[in-house]
Amino acid sequence: MANLFDGIKKVSEEELREQIALLETFTMTNISKQTGQKVAKKLVQATNLVTGLMKKTPLQAPEVLSIDQLLEKSKLNWQMLGREELEIHLKNILKEKCNALRGGSIEAEDSDDALSVFIIDQVAEHYELKEELLPSQKADLITKCYAEEKKALQRELRKQVEKQQIEAEGEITDETEKVEAVLEEALVESMNEISIKEEIQESTIGEIQDAQVFELDDDMELEASNVIENTEKEECEEEEENKQVKQPLDAKTVLELQMPLGKNKLIRELFAQLIVLCVEAMGGQMECKEEILPSWLPNDERIKLDKAYQDLMQQHAKNEENYEAVVQKLLENDRYITSKNKLIEYEEGSQAETKERIKKLVEEKESLLNKFAEQEQILSSATEENILEHIQQVEMEEQRMTKEVRMKDAQISTYEGMLTMSKEEIKSARAYIDIFNRKHEEITKEVQEALKKKEATTEQIQNEKEERQKSLEEKWQTTYSDFKFEQECLKSIYKTFALYEIVDVERALMELHNVQDVKALSWGELDKKDYEAFKLTSDGRTLNHLVFSLSNDSVSIIIYETLEEEAHRINVIKIIKYSE
Repeated sequence: MANLFDGIKKVSEEELREQIALLETFTMTNISKQTGQKVAKKLVQATNLVTGLMKKTPLQAPEVLSIDQLLEKSKLNWQMLGREELEIHLKNILKEKCNALRGGSIEAEDSDDALSVFIIDQVAEHYELKEELLPSQKADLITKCYAEEKKALQRELRKQVEKQQIEAEGEITDETEKVEAVLEEALVESMNEISIKEEIQESTIGEIQDAQVFELDDDMELEASNVIENTEKEECEEEEENKQVKQPLDAKTVLELQMPLGKNKLIRELFAQLIVLCVEAMGGQMECKEEILPSWLPNDERIKLDKAYQDLMQQHAKNEENYEAVVQKLLENDRYITSKNKLIEYEEGSQAETKERIKKLVEEKESLLNKFAEQEQILSSATEENILEHIQQVEMEEQRMTKEVRMKDAQISTYEGMLTMSKEEIKSARAYIDIFNRKHEEITKEVQEALKKKEATTEQIQNEKEERQKSLEEKWQTTYSDFKFEQECLKSIYKTFALYEIVDVERALMELHNVQDVKALSWGELDKKDYEAFKLTSDGRTLNHLVFSLSNDSVSIIIYETLEEEAHRINVIKIIKYSE
């Protein structure tokens, strides 16, 4: 960034003297003197009104130079100094003011960059700006905040003037009555503070007025004349104030309108005026212009490039989605084939068991029929004496065997039906398998086609990233010629940051690049806990870090090492997005 002293070099010598005068004049001591003088004058004026009545020598108020007089005196003191001496003196005063702040610690040997950052941070705190903003961003915002502050003060001043005008319209306009009112007020105030034993004993103010003990002598007439003149003077001053209210407020008026300020607020207000002066001297902007950043492009080109890249990413996402869909389709098809094959395997196993059962039933049936034949043989060989007995036995046995044979026939019929159904299941399953095998071939072709499209956009994206990465490295090495970048740091940029965020990163790098004292922007050296949080290896190096805000309000960190090489001042270790 360009520091405040770059802006100071652009302002005129008269503006330098003005700034020095403001810093020297607006102190708590001088402000206290002004307040004290106002009180003293009021008391002396009240006392002199009474002493004038008693023909005594009037008191004189202590003479204290006004703020305007002090400013002019200060500017005259530095009138003969040249620019170089004025800049040195201004810098010394600024360091004194910094150290006068609560917590201020600026050393004589501190760099201009460090002093500039400290001053900007103090005013940024005064305006409650976001801490992670870069110093140049804070300075630009301070300029806007100060302008709004001036507008608010001017609006308030106009309201006050309008209110005073309304109140003035309701006041008594007769000058004689004004004089009497002033004399009466002065007399009442004086009687409360001064014991007038010689001229007035125990009379009250009301009794003195009713009895008209005192009459206006020449001195009183002169005093009354003075009051009238003062009234007319005040009216002229009010008219002049009305004119001034319509004009932009200068630095001195802004400070006076905010009195009384505490010491810290007063110093920060003075710093704010200096920052505004410097920013305006640098063309109204301290933050580097986007046009000089390596990755900046005109809006139409950037939009076109972003759209082309986004279209490619969207097409790749569609290709990936389509590929996943057809792969899933193929898997489902294959799962169906597998399930049908398992069904066939099961049915074939079941058929073998059924055939075995049928075979066994047939054998059992044949065994029964053989027994039946044996019974017939026994009956034919029976004698006349026992034929009746044999007939009864054979009939009973034949009935039993006949029943068993019928049961066997029924079971055989059932199993044969099961075999038929199983064969139909297998036939149907094989028909489905043929269909899904043909589908498998079709879907496999779809998968291959989807894979080709996916690989094509993957390659396009990879080529685009490599091209952008290469372009970024070349641009950064050219723009930030005194920087080194760790290779892993460069590779991570496009993985970590969106295209629009890279410009924010480059702005922070430019801020580092433009300062002489790179430690001035550091938020401090990393400790052991930071190494762990940022996944860094502690190798004995001293690393600093700069925290800055991205345009989407997220926070990023540049971790860097200061070098003492002739060609390089900084080694950028890592640039990361940070989340709490």
